[in-house]
Amino acid sequence: MSTAGPTPPPERLEAGPRGRRRSGLTRRVVRGLLAGLVTAVLLAALSVSTATGWGAPEEAAPLEVAELPVVPIWVQHLPYAFVDRVDLVTDAGLPARVVRPRGAEGTVPGVVLVDGSGATTRDDLAAEAEALARGGLAVLTYDKRTSGYGPLRRSYDRLADDALGAVTTLGRQRGVDPGRVGLLGVSEGTGVTALAAARDPGGVAFTVLVSAPVVTPLEQAAYVVDRRLAGLPAVVREAAAAGLVLGRPVARWLGTDVVPQLAAGTQPSYAVWGADDATVPVAVAARRYEGAVGARGRVEVVAGAGHRVGVGTGWAERVSDWVRQGYPRDDRVRGVQPATLGGPPTLPRPGWPADPRVALGLAVLVALAVAVLPRRGRRLRSARSG
Repeated sequence: MSTAGPTPPPERLEAGPRGRRRSGLTRRVVRGLLAGLVTAVLLAALSVSTATGWGAPEEAAPLEVAELPVVPIWVQHLPYAFVDRVDLVTDAGLPARVVRPRGAEGTVPGVVLVDGSGATTRDDLAAEAEALARGGLAVLTYDKRTSGYGPLRRSYDRLADDALGAVTTLGRQRGVDPGRVGLLGVSEGTGVTALAAARDPGGVAFTVLVSAPVVTPLEQAAYVVDRRLAGLPAVVREAAAAGLVLGRPVARWLGTDVVPQLAAGTQPSYAVWGADDATVPVAVAARRYEGAVGARGRVEVVAGAGHRVGVGTGWAERVSDWVRQGYPRDDRVRGVQPATLGGPPTLPRPGWPADPRVALGLAVLVALAVAVLPRRGRRLRSARSG
């Protein structure tokens, strides 16, 4: 019986010239990336720290609120108990669904629902569509277009085209009065609704805005962030606001102002907000809305509702009644006072470099320089030693 001796350790392979070159290249790339990252962070910090013009949020004056008629739940009713649904495709080629009251005689008004941010579909506003249909309206919901819609680029003109195409589609449906088809936008969709209505005042009979920010997307983001940082020092809140402003040059949609579109519209309009909305400065939004639409608008602030105003609060029933009754005017804000009267902070002006693309370009140059120069230095040292 033979016994094997200890297994000798494997021979250590020495890296050849090619391996050393590959290892050196990896180190240079890593150093370059780190240098570029540090440069980008430092430039962003420089821009934020030298920002000027920030102002703490100011409270708006309380709204003059009148009581919202409350119907006891045991006598609440909707004109139609059942609805019918049919799937189709809009004139813009988007999958859609029409929900209509079953048993309605003659023609009924129609409304196209325009949902808020994100890749929404016809199913996301199904509860709202059914409630409005039971109130006597034909309702169309559709899948949002995803091409050309992202965090850096959003074509609101294209989205408005889609909404107007849906209005045309709904107006052609059996039992729908084409002269009484309007738009109902939710959150970001309210801006699309206002734009579409201003572009086609003859084709859009009315507008309904639910949880409309009315402020720009950048102001809305600053409002949300500042509320979350309310207990921190002002310098922290100012830096956060300046950081948000840095995104405006590369995401121009952040500066979109819906007020001119609201003012350009001629249709009767109905706006609904939840009193407890944490993402919209309701008091400020309501003031700007009233200033833009004037006497053709009416406002409702719903108690106990947040950004998503549930149909259980009765707003859909009141809106459908308003449409069927021919858009009666009401110069009083109905409902309750918003939970907060604060608005967005005054946005600062970032210091240099105010455009993040400049900072990115400088960071890339630094990264390339760090990755390339050491190799040249080694060649120089090698030449001297030789």
